[in-house]
Amino acid sequence: MASELVITKKAIDQFFEKKMEPIFDKMFEYQEEMLDKVNSGNTEGVPVSYLDDRKDYNVEEMITTGKWPYDEVVDRFPFVEKNEDDMQTVYEYIWILHHFTSGDDYREEDNYIITKIVKTMKSKHGDAVRWRVPMSLDYRNSNLIGFVWNKNDEFKIIPTYTKIDDYGSVAPQFVVGNASDEFEPKHWLKVVDNNGIVFLSEEIKNKINSLIAENPDAEHHTIEIKKFRYIVQVSLDTKSVKAWAEFDGHVLMV
Repeated sequence: MASELVITKKAIDQFFEKKMEPIFDKMFEYQEEMLDKVNSGNTEGVPVSYLDDRKDYNVEEMITTGKWPYDEVVDRFPFVEKNEDDMQTVYEYIWILHHFTSGDDYREEDNYIITKIVKTMKSKHGDAVRWRVPMSLDYRNSNLIGFVWNKNDEFKIIPTYTKIDDYGSVAPQFVVGNASDEFEPKHWLKVVDNNGIVFLSEEIKNKINSLIAENPDAEHHTIEIKKFRYIVQVSLDTKSVKAWAEFDGHVLMV
């Protein structure tokens, strides 16, 4: 069965923790140095933000709580943009935290950061990725981002498929079948809400169509997938699985 990988505040913080720790240290030291200069009357080389605001901020708290946007961080710590790696890390961290703490829904532009986070989590091919909440707390699939593709040395998140159900389903790249990299029909039962849409392998489609050809008047057929038997109810309109078939409550798209 597929697992849920939920992008929580904790997951975001854990991913960035080691990367941000040395940057936070540099920020604390820099802030202390600039405030000492301002208090001694030596303002040469001091960013304007320290002249306007002399407060000794808890830098880490201001960033992790989303109180400082990226431009304010750069104004206060201009050295960040002088190091490309630091700049990228700080930008990504603030960007994703801002979306999370502001209560925003998942946005596609977050995907490249979320993919990095998921890659460090314990995941397997076909697992579901959710933004902020698990399915049990979600409204239909509104926070379902997509599914982990980890195959042939390629790791990415494939978005939910919305051409059949606007609320999203499993993507057609993940197929139900008997091969080792294929799935059973109920694989996503506990991670996808609102529908049971799955897609069939060519082998399974051919088997079902063969059964229909052998007995065209039958409304039900039995087929085996992953050593389990399933009842297939073929559409009465088409008498062909090429359109769709209801499969133990799952709609099989082919």
